[in-house]
Amino acid sequence: MSDPQKLASATVEALQNRQASVGVWGCGHIGASAMYHFSQKGVRCVGYDITRTRVREIRQGRFLSTDAVPDGRLEGDVENVTATTDWRELKNHRIAVHIIAVPTERGTDPSSAALEDIMPLICEVIRETRLDGIIPTISIESTIQPSWIDSVVLPQLHASGLRPDVDVLI
Repeated sequence: MSDPQKLASATVEALQNRQASVGVWGCGHIGASAMYHFSQKGVRCVGYDITRTRVREIRQGRFLSTDAVPDGRLEGDVENVTATTDWRELKNHRIAVHIIAVPTERGTDPSSAALEDIMPLICEVIRETRLDGIIPTISIESTIQPSWIDSVVLPQLHASGLRPDVDVLI
């Protein structure tokens, strides 16, 4: 098994054994739906959102959904899920996979503002989390312009002292 395969296997095993968690940055339809589906597979999920009502709904087991359900919500068990409006709480959950699901538009125009806001926070959580043999992964689920990887994501990683493909995978 190659090194990337070993890393991937170690991450999946840690998630399945609940030794690590998935952190979801943005709990709208995409983020909440991801949390719901991961939690149904027994994976612990911690969501961060700035909207208190959304966080409260997730804690109650009500998830916004991209699935075709009558009211746009999925009902789920909250055993594997929590959400917060305080991003610092993610430092306590051994986040191995960071899913970015933040808005990327302001009105009808593309905007990297939310991505720019959360990247330093994600970097701090990564720097302060010990995963013992797992390299944390950032997965961007938001629709972004490809140039934002070079103009937002990589500069924030470098500014925080994190090295892509060494300290974090994207």
